[in-house]
Amino acid sequence: MQGYITVLTSAAAANPQEAVGQDVSSAEELYARIQRAVQNSSIETVTMTIATQRRCVLEAVAFGTFLRDVETGVSTDYGLLTPLPPPKLPPAAGRDDRMGV
Repeated sequence: MQGYITVLTSAAAANPQEAVGQDVSSAEELYARIQRAVQNSSIETVTMTIATQRRCVLEAVAFGTFLRDVETGVSTDYGLLTPLPPPKLPPAAGRDDRMGV
């Protein structure tokens, strides 16, 4: 398992934006550039069977559910996760709240 993680980490560390470019104007153009980069071996890919893909998705859903449950537990038990107060905005131009105008 450690070997796969090392391979995936090194593949993710490579900068795919260099292979695709930053001047993409549409999703179709991005997809076409990604396909060309994969064909030219500019981007490394990982091939998975359908069963492996299903297992990865189910594991991600389970992990997300676990995180949600832990967040809820911490929030209700300890109250550590409190939302930030709304920002205090300066008064609008030409309006003075002190005068009621």
